[in-house]
Amino acid sequence: MGVFARLSRFRRRDTGVITLEMALVVPLFVIFVLGVIEFGHLWYVKHNLTIASREGARYGTQHPWPKPTGWTPATLNPSIREVVEGYLGSDFVAYYGVQVIPQGSGCSTGNTGEDVTVVVTANQNLSFALGYLVPGLKNLTVGAATTMRIE
Repeated sequence: MGVFARLSRFRRRDTGVITLEMALVVPLFVIFVLGVIEFGHLWYVKHNLTIASREGARYGTQHPWPKPTGWTPATLNPSIREVVEGYLGSDFVAYYGVQVIPQGSGCSTGNTGEDVTVVVTANQNLSFALGYLVPGLKNLTVGAATTMRIE
């Protein structure tokens, strides 16, 4: 029997192997791709919250010169919360349940050299692969905080 005859006989025995390999590999690949999409979306939300907290802290530390009496970041109009929510957009705020918390000693006193901290948090629901496969990752709270000094 020749070499080609042996190879063709060997090839006939492997008819279902490719189907079996695809059945095992494709679900893992789909889960991997959906996990990458989930983490990319989580990164997007975290990035937006970080930038929004920076904008809120920057707004909270700005004031007209010379500083008027009774000025504090808590009395700004529009408020720090409104500036952050305006940066993120009303749809983003409503979908993720965004919470904005201005804090720090500078928020209540408004004195030069004191800090204003803006904490922005949102709820991220992982709905694709990670949310269903890992029970602890179904609902995450994502947040960012920025501290700036009043000058």
